[in-house]
Amino acid sequence: MTSSPRREKQAAILVLAFCIFLAAIIRLQLLLATPRPLNDGGLFYAMTRDLQVAGYRLPEFTTYNLPDRIPYAYPPLSFALAGALNQLLGADLLQVLRWLPFVLNMLSILPFYLLAKRILGDGRKPLYATIAYSLLKPGYFWYIMGGGLTRSLGLLCSLWALVFFWDALRAGRWFSGRLLAAGVLLGLTACSHIEITLLTAGVMALFCCFQGGFRRPTGGRCCTFTGWRPSWRLLAPAASSRKAL
Repeated sequence: MTSSPRREKQAAILVLAFCIFLAAIIRLQLLLATPRPLNDGGLFYAMTRDLQVAGYRLPEFTTYNLPDRIPYAYPPLSFALAGALNQLLGADLLQVLRWLPFVLNMLSILPFYLLAKRILGDGRKPLYATIAYSLLKPGYFWYIMGGGLTRSLGLLCSLWALVFFWDALRAGRWFSGRLLAAGVLLGLTACSHIEITLLTAGVMALFCCFQGGFRRPTGGRCCTFTGWRPSWRLLAPAASSRKAL
């Protein structure tokens, strides 16, 4: 009786590990076919360089496609991460843009499984969902290309935010470390990709509908807002630019 759950857990770990292994092989076949980032990434390369030259202060315009002046109105967290890896590790920025989306996309498999397990419960369904997410093309193709730098980081932060938010809802506490972590991760998502942020907020609203919300929702909103504040402070200089608007 006691060994059966343990065997099921061990089997789930083995299946998940094998799934991650297959997912890495599928993605590496595409990445190793070219020495450069997949498909695109020129704009993000230029924006990362612009951020480095500006000392990681948001510039008003990007140097991409000069003489046109394109406003630097894009969430900059992934550019800052790529620039930091380039400067701290001495890695070639082009190779950072090639490999970083792949790493971030692979890291998203674990929080996806944890979220699926919370929604679908124990058993094989979370594993089936994770296999579909990690092996089917929509789960990786747009995230491992050069332009997937922002999408992959945004999705990773989004999935972890949903995991912590679900746990906070199940606990029914209006103020907790889990809810604060969800707010911070939602803020990091906003600093990475706006559309994924809106999707994440919508999913959180659905979770509240199905789980009944918090016992004291006002405090929950304050706690989540605490995580949002740093992201808007970071994005405000670019968003407040009249020309950017």
